[in-house]
Amino acid sequence: MAHPLRGIIPTLDAPVIETLAATTRPLTGREVNRIAGVGSARGVQLVLRRLASQGLVLVEERGNAGFYLANREHLAWPALESLARLRLALRARLSEEIGAWPIQPLHASVFGSAARGDGDSASDIDLLMIRPDEIESVELWDDQLDRLRDGVPRWTGTTVRHSTSDAGGLPNTSHQTTPWSMPGSRTASTLRDRTCATS
Repeated sequence: MAHPLRGIIPTLDAPVIETLAATTRPLTGREVNRIAGVGSARGVQLVLRRLASQGLVLVEERGNAGFYLANREHLAWPALESLARLRLALRARLSEEIGAWPIQPLHASVFGSAARGDGDSASDIDLLMIRPDEIESVELWDDQLDRLRDGVPRWTGTTVRHSTSDAGGLPNTSHQTTPWSMPGSRTASTLRDRTCATS
């Protein structure tokens, strides 16, 4: 889910398109190469020229440099941009799904490579769930988690791993930054959070 476009377009075109999809500012070929973080400057330049010839990218010549911008009026661009932004769509889908649960978590977040955006096709989607201490049905809570675990692979083609804890496991000193003890927590993406109410 980090770079879904690259699974469909396994060439240098995918990171170039992802880079242009993330900005409305014209970029030079060297800037695209630096932000994309893959390929050579010459290779990126060739991709940009080809995409421009197909009308997907607009190019403005300024002196000796070309500045490139996604052509969002092109009929094919919305499809490409949707693929490039699937990570955001997943976050929204997870928030919507969890928001409809009868038993709301105190906290829910995505962490690890799915939050950082640096995973690959073998990466899982890691979720952290903090359960309230007192709930009406443990069975219903577990059923919610099972439905989410079964649903995410259908949405994304990627397996999900969830780590769960209850509110008794929260530190007493701070509820401002979560998750607290998971690897890569500094780059966690919060989906739901009601932990401040427990402080």
